[in-house]
Amino acid sequence: MICAHCGGAAHAIPCSHCGHSPLVRGRYRLEHTLDRSGSLFAGTDSTRRGRPLSMMLLPVPVDQAEARCAALVEALAPLRGHVHPNLIEPMEPFVWHFGLQTALVLPQEPVPGLPLALAFSERRANTQELLNLLQGGLQALVVLHSLSPPLVHGRLGPWSVFVHGPATPVVVGAGLNSLDLMPGWHVALPAQGARQPSGDLFMLGITVLAAAVGQRPDRLLGADGAVAWNDRWAVHPLVAGLLRRMTRVKADERPEDARVALTQLGRVRSALESHPEATQMLAEVLSGPIPQVAERNAALAAAEAEEPPEPPLRPWPPRRQPLPGAHRRRQGPRSGRPGWWPRPESCCSPRWWAG
Repeated sequence: MICAHCGGAAHAIPCSHCGHSPLVRGRYRLEHTLDRSGSLFAGTDSTRRGRPLSMMLLPVPVDQAEARCAALVEALAPLRGHVHPNLIEPMEPFVWHFGLQTALVLPQEPVPGLPLALAFSERRANTQELLNLLQGGLQALVVLHSLSPPLVHGRLGPWSVFVHGPATPVVVGAGLNSLDLMPGWHVALPAQGARQPSGDLFMLGITVLAAAVGQRPDRLLGADGAVAWNDRWAVHPLVAGLLRRMTRVKADERPEDARVALTQLGRVRSALESHPEATQMLAEVLSGPIPQVAERNAALAAAEAEEPPEPPLRPWPPRRQPLPGAHRRRQGPRSGRPGWWPRPESCCSPRWWAG
């Protein structure tokens, strides 16, 4: 358990480090952190028999706490009651004063899985996982952008998208960008129209691309803010084409909204499912050697084809069988046992050799 006052490990109530209760409002228990900045926690509700939940603690100034809490309640009101597999349903936020500090606490449903930055830290996502990430992310954006007024996430990234199961994404942190309350682990990308729905498409596309190539999203951008594409990235051409459209620098060159991008993703998925042999061939080509090595190997194969075939090897002659009694010899000069020569000195005991 983590103490909500001092941030240390608490094993009893009160905390042995600070002497205060480690619970938030004497009710919510913080078990462990879920992100890098320490703003998102996995916890339980002690008043509801240890009901699991996740909590986001955001420090705010004392004079702005109540106003920001009211604005957050108003921003999250359209999202409450929407049960979606790719979104986390928020609860009623509240202001919590502890000591000389003030925090805005947002309880919400438990967040499954790991952040995208940790789920693909040691490997790269394959084509099927990329399709699942795009499918779930776009479905979440369709729900957020269809609210009245539209709710723009604004800070999608590897630490705001959690992954569980077969690369099923869950988007967290919706509604915090409009209040400038996003934690520090969200990378602000220099995309045109970041406060518009098309900005969410850009950030989702570059986040999925980062999982495919094993790099941070901000390191994929060039000096002009565009994605510096590399032909050696092991991304399927059809998936790469959709990601290119989603990550255009100009907002008018991207898909109109998340529904249009979801329709285009459906066409890509159907094309991949209808041609599994071509998909396998392209995957082998993308994971094969570089073009210069491939051309040299093809030239060597052509040169070997022009040479005459070598004659087949002659079979080995049959092994000769020893004649009967050929292994027997006369009595040895130093051996007292008739019919056998003594074995070499290194293979027999001195006593037997002595006779």
